[in-house]
Amino acid sequence: MLTLPNWFRFPFVLMIVTGISGVGLTALWHATLPQKNELAAQAATKAISEVMPRATRFEKKHVRLGEQAVDYQIAYQDDHILGYIAIGEGVGYSSTIKVMVSVLPDMHIFRTKVLYQKETPGLGDKILEIKSNATWGKLLTGNMPDESKRRPWFQTQFDGKKAPLQVTADGGQVDAITGATITSRAMCVAINDAINQLSLVLSQ
Repeated sequence: MLTLPNWFRFPFVLMIVTGISGVGLTALWHATLPQKNELAAQAATKAISEVMPRATRFEKKHVRLGEQAVDYQIAYQDDHILGYIAIGEGVGYSSTIKVMVSVLPDMHIFRTKVLYQKETPGLGDKILEIKSNATWGKLLTGNMPDESKRRPWFQTQFDGKKAPLQVTADGGQVDAITGATITSRAMCVAINDAINQLSLVLSQ
């Protein structure tokens, strides 16, 4: 019986195990991809209605400007244009932050909505933090406020502003999250990116 030396056998076994694991993970990724895409599409649809809640319909647009492709949406209330919606990205501390931005026809920001982030828990992820006005006193007296429509406090400060945006440390008007300046800058970059895309296509 042929006996393989240890210096060959161990790497060979490891290669087989790694290959099987790789094939299994690839198969799992492909099997779950349709569901992931469906969930992402549902989240995007929900986000669109949140960043432009008065709209009665949306019109998708895909425009090519040279080698650059821009996807955006026009928000209507009946036949009246309420504004425009685009998605921008910015590189944060530990992830690429993806933000949906709605602007009015005069290019002032109406609302923003973070679609994706994996920033540091307790620091960078405060871009999603919603501060509550609830207290024990209100709970005990049955006077709890309806907070279902409250939005992340960090994102509300972009409302009504125009690009380009910067944090105050860089001479801008956006208050950075304490201990998460990189994430705060990335939010500004993502919003600027979305508005720059809209400015390109709307100026044509």
